[in-house]
Amino acid sequence: MSGIRVHSAASVAASRTDAERLAGLLALTEPEPLAVVVETGSGGGDWTAACYFAGEPNSIELDLLAAACGCGPFAVSEVAETDWVLKVQEDHRPVSAGNFWIHGYHESAEVPAGLMPIEINRSLAFGTGHHETTQGCLEAMSGLGSRGFRPARVCDVGCGTGILAIAAVKLWGCAAIACDCDEGAIEVAAENAERNGVQGSVQLICCDGLSDDRIMRGGPFDLVVANILSGPLIRLAADFSGSVRKGGRLVLSGLLKTEGEEAAVAFGRAGFAVETRFVRGDWLTLELVRCG
Repeated sequence: MSGIRVHSAASVAASRTDAERLAGLLALTEPEPLAVVVETGSGGGDWTAACYFAGEPNSIELDLLAAACGCGPFAVSEVAETDWVLKVQEDHRPVSAGNFWIHGYHESAEVPAGLMPIEINRSLAFGTGHHETTQGCLEAMSGLGSRGFRPARVCDVGCGTGILAIAAVKLWGCAAIACDCDEGAIEVAAENAERNGVQGSVQLICCDGLSDDRIMRGGPFDLVVANILSGPLIRLAADFSGSVRKGGRLVLSGLLKTEGEEAAVAFGRAGFAVETRFVRGDWLTLELVRCG
């Protein structure tokens, strides 16, 4: 990938809702973005929807999408040329989270005693193990395991690289469904499942949310994990309620610490109770139990 002319584009939004809505529409642009990030300023004020393109994006199309979401015009600039493969390898060293040791294809360092290795392609799909939300999910799953929880059926919603489904199979020897609305993510997850030797235990489905009939037939699940943004999580609360068996667990992340109470209330209405909270930096992971 050395020599790719990568461009960045960023639009300022007055609220996270507007920024998330714009981020969702960016997948419709040509060329399709390499990555999309929603973030807030250090002072907690305006939000930004930022994206990266392998090539120069259509500025007019971007600004039309921004205007439709009530956001400001995009500032587009070319990113300095670099060897992106080398940069990713340098920036993403192996990390431990819960019972797991996450490393890339290029890394051959010895796995620390007592940790289960997961080999993940440093791809454009979300879920390399380096973000606090992914680490929070892995810690929550490890905590469930240490307390004797043994799910037979697991569903990973918005699976990205497939890291959480792979972790579930390695931890419990269970069957897992991993779904994502991005076909590219499903391809990456399939490659990662094969590299980790769990391809026979992970069923990969490209769909939006929990809408696919194969997911409905596979449930209700003992455990559902979802590491996506807070807005989609809350909108899917009723769907999660129908997909988790009574007494089953739901692990949610992609939440800022300030969004925890709103999520807890929404999922409380859907029949869940918060059991454990995991905080890493500004991010929160919730472990919930299906009560009724």
